[in-house]
Amino acid sequence: MTVTKKECKNIIIIYTENLNHFSGKTNSMKKVLGVDVGGVIIASRQRDRDTFFNGNHLEAAASPYVFEGLRRLVNEVFGNEVYIVSKCKPKVQQKTREWLEHHNFYEQTGISRKHVYFCLERRDKLPICQRLGVTTFIDDKLEVHRYLHEAGITDLYLFNPDPKEVTQFQTYLQHVQQVNDWREVVAGIMNGQPVK
Repeated sequence: MTVTKKECKNIIIIYTENLNHFSGKTNSMKKVLGVDVGGVIIASRQRDRDTFFNGNHLEAAASPYVFEGLRRLVNEVFGNEVYIVSKCKPKVQQKTREWLEHHNFYEQTGISRKHVYFCLERRDKLPICQRLGVTTFIDDKLEVHRYLHEAGITDLYLFNPDPKEVTQFQTYLQHVQQVNDWREVVAGIMNGQPVK
């Protein structure tokens, strides 16, 4: 049986598409963003943490430029592929959902209410991120980035971290891009600055 050049090309295309489907790859690498809440979306100043946990949690301040920054990343880079992945106990999960609603988070950012995930341990962010196909993650805990890096997620942003926690996991510092605020996050992602 003789195969024409056109038939051969079609066979290769079908084979490649099936191979990509089974490996999880696509012709254009889909970008998926994961974002932590405490210390990243909600400001990390001690006063704000005290307000969130011990006072009226709805009065805790948002990190400066977070709504505008996330809206820009949704509109220009990630589209509908932005997820909130946060570690907290059930009571704080409820407070977090209330805070997001109170601050019109979904309307201001364009992120879906269905894209909010919680876990009870920091290491449990990894299977959530793997299931969602996260390629970029923003967290204030270097420990979280450790798990993600070891699993092959390499576009990692360490947001305004606690120096004591950084000291504890300092060997992973070389694998993240440290950022101090949301303007730096947006600039880093928009400029496509890959982390080492």
